[in-house]
Amino acid sequence: MSDGTNIEWCDVTWPLVAGCRKRSPGCAHCWAIPMTWRLQHNPLTPQYHDAVEKVIRDAQGKRVQVRAGQPGTLQWTGAIVPLESYLEWPRTKKWKTGSKVFVSNMADLFDQDVPDSFLERAFRVMLEESQYTYQILTKEPGRLVDFAPRLSALVEEYGGSGTQWPAHLWFGVSIENPAMYWRILELIKVPAAIHFISGEPLLKLLANIPLEHIEWVIAGCESGPGARPMDEAWVEQLLQDTKRAEAAFFYKQKLNEYGHKVSLPLLQGRSWAEFPQPTTVSAAHVTLVQANGQTL
Repeated sequence: MSDGTNIEWCDVTWPLVAGCRKRSPGCAHCWAIPMTWRLQHNPLTPQYHDAVEKVIRDAQGKRVQVRAGQPGTLQWTGAIVPLESYLEWPRTKKWKTGSKVFVSNMADLFDQDVPDSFLERAFRVMLEESQYTYQILTKEPGRLVDFAPRLSALVEEYGGSGTQWPAHLWFGVSIENPAMYWRILELIKVPAAIHFISGEPLLKLLANIPLEHIEWVIAGCESGPGARPMDEAWVEQLLQDTKRAEAAFFYKQKLNEYGHKVSLPLLQGRSWAEFPQPTTVSAAHVTLVQANGQTL
């Protein structure tokens, strides 16, 4: 499996988990489902076997699994498999120093069925191979918060501070509509150098979004078959709120009048491909972490 990517805000991808589950409206047209389906039918990637299934509805409305090549709908099976064979990629791939690495790009690293022991091994690799920047995006920030004391202990083991995680570890959450703001409030409980949000697919106006302690905001439309529309006015508002919060902004993509994806589109006469600059976690944020019972 190649580690190359056309994701505009990273340089390479590092798949660590096979299989996922739909968690919120942004998952409705998940691109990783058909990609995983193809991988599980490739003899070179047997580790993806049984992560996705194809089903139809029978006369009683029950789901029935069908074989590849037959009509049906693809869906996650619920199987979550840590990819042991990919764990050493940062040691063996020889990526360019400074590369931005999107971690577990086709699944959620903080899925409830990913063992803590596997997470610890993955973060050991990230702490040891610190010449890269690791971007960890999750829809399960509660699991991240639960794991945070263990990660802080690891950071301290490698000579760092448990109350200020290293600058090469970035943590983010997906925010497709205002109902997902709770994810931000969980995310900022951890002492990451960079907290970021991904508004992709952006499905609604993110009015009054809480961006305090957020250093980076990504925005983008849904693409592919059945893509739901995005109003660029929503992006304009998010840009204004991001700049008011003094955070970096990355406008990833929109659809043109023909429904084709446009990468790094212009907004206000320019493209927005900003990246955050890690800074010391403020005293106010440390107080916030402690107030939420997460003294790390």
